[in-house]
Amino acid sequence: MKLAIRDIAIFAPVAKLIELGGVLECCVNWPARILFACIVLITSELNAAPLKVVFVSPGHEKVTSQHNTTGEFWPNVSAFMRAAANDLNLKLVTFYAERNHILMKSYLNDIIAEQPDYVILVNEKNVVDSLVLGLTRAQIPVFMLLNKLSEHELSQLTKAERSYYIGSVTPNNDDAGYRLLNSLLDSYSKHAQADDKPLNLLALHGDYTTPASIERAAGLNAALKNYKNINLVDSTSAEWSKHTAFNKVRGILNKVRVDLIWAANDAMAFGAKQAVQIVKPQNTVLIGGINWDTDDAHYPVDISYGGHVTLGAYALVMVYDMHNKQLPLESFHQQAAIFESSLACHSNTFKQQVRERRFERYDFTQFSYGHAARREFTIANLVATAH
Repeated sequence: MKLAIRDIAIFAPVAKLIELGGVLECCVNWPARILFACIVLITSELNAAPLKVVFVSPGHEKVTSQHNTTGEFWPNVSAFMRAAANDLNLKLVTFYAERNHILMKSYLNDIIAEQPDYVILVNEKNVVDSLVLGLTRAQIPVFMLLNKLSEHELSQLTKAERSYYIGSVTPNNDDAGYRLLNSLLDSYSKHAQADDKPLNLLALHGDYTTPASIERAAGLNAALKNYKNINLVDSTSAEWSKHTAFNKVRGILNKVRVDLIWAANDAMAFGAKQAVQIVKPQNTVLIGGINWDTDDAHYPVDISYGGHVTLGAYALVMVYDMHNKQLPLESFHQQAAIFESSLACHSNTFKQQVRERRFERYDFTQFSYGHAARREFTIANLVATAH
């Protein structure tokens, strides 16, 4: 049975009560003020509020939301975070921006009203302009998830405000974009008859401003430099959306041959797959995405890189360890080697566990520096904690 840190935290005040009871007999002559101080100390332990963390999700609360066209990534990020918060005895409050950056920025006063100990933000659509500045000026510590602040954005903060930008965890998006193209080419060599004709590549980007999108595009461009037989027929933003990708890819396929489709997330890859099935080109079209989304069995992609859906949970572990002064200073800002191919041996196990949506099966306390046998945070190790 999993023994969570929250359970240990509950035992501690009880132990103090027992300890106090054991010494009361020999301390009956203590001055009343000393005895009262002991009782107040124990009472405060019993009534101490859990650490409160606010998370501002750029996405939707539910996978099934009728307005959610960007896949199951953000709902799953939130679900992983709830499971980690339970393990760590944290109070997690989540605001959902529903892919609306104006709505996201409007939450500032609501977040401050929550009086959180920490706030976890995702750097999308210049969130620093309002949320980061507002929160740091209110002296509320901010932790960045998936997209950290750039040097330019940091320059907008005063020294005092910077002191409340406490940490970040990001995946290696450049590497994911790079490896995705290489994997598509490897798969194409196995599925299609080789010839001397250049391969036509279509690239679907999330947007032109989000660091994750920019970094994945940089990885793609770096990989393209290694190949002389690839013709980039189009490189366009599909707004992280399955619907937008479907419309764009359908139009492109009606004009030009496409052999490979590189998509910055799986929702766009699913939309591309749907367009391919409708247009029915005569040639083989291989499609790759990023996220490990599993919600669309009708439009399976050929390969996906994922695992970073879990990093919100790991962010909570890092915040927990920071608060308890256990996280090494050099680990306050981390780039996690979390991306793995859907062809990895444990990816199917992980995706099946996610499909069943029993996120509480994982033991996130095992990734804390407070754990006696701490594990490095990887997908393989997360799968190993499942019970």
